Amino acid sequence: MATIPVFMLFLLGAIFGAWFASFLNVVAWRVPRGESVVAPPSHCPSCGHRLSWLDLVPIFSYLFLRGRCRYCGAPVAARYTVVESLGAALGGALVLICGPTLRLIPAAAASFALLTGIAVELHGQEQLKTRGSRLRFVLWSLGLIGLMLSLYIGR
Repeated sequence: MATIPVFMLFLLGAIFGAWFASFLNVVAWRVPRGESVVAPPSHCPSCGHRLSWLDLVPIFSYLFLRGRCRYCGAPVAARYTVVESLGAALGGALVLICGPTLRLIPAAAASFALLTGIAVELHGQEQLKTRGSRLRFVLWSLGLIGLMLSLYIGR
C-alpha cells in the first residue's frame, strides 16, 4: 500500500479544518442568539440575500470578494476568515501530529470544541473591549495551545 505524502495529509486536514470552522462560525453566531443552525440558509446580515455556495468557500470567498458582500457590497467581518484560518491550521496540524489514525478523532473533537469557544468570543464581541472578554479569549486560546502541545509531546 502506498503512503500518503505528508503535504497531502496536511492539505486534507487543512481543507477539512477550514470547512468545519466555517460551520462553527454559524454555530457561534446563531446559537447564542437562539437561532437554528439549519434554517434559514446562510445570508448576508446587511441585505438578507441568500448566499450561494461560491460565497461560502472558506477563506477564499472572503479574499476573492475582498471582504464584501457580492450582492450589496457591505463589508464582511474578518472574524469569519480568522476562525476559518485557525480551523485550517488546526486541522492540518492535527493530521500531522496524530496521523490518519483513530487518535485523530478525540483530538479533533477536543480541539474544535475549544475553537468553538474562541469563535463564540469573537462573534460575541465585535472588539474584545472588556477585560473579562479578553481574559476568556486568552484562556480559550491557551487551552487550545495546551491541547496541541500535549498531543505533540505525547506522540
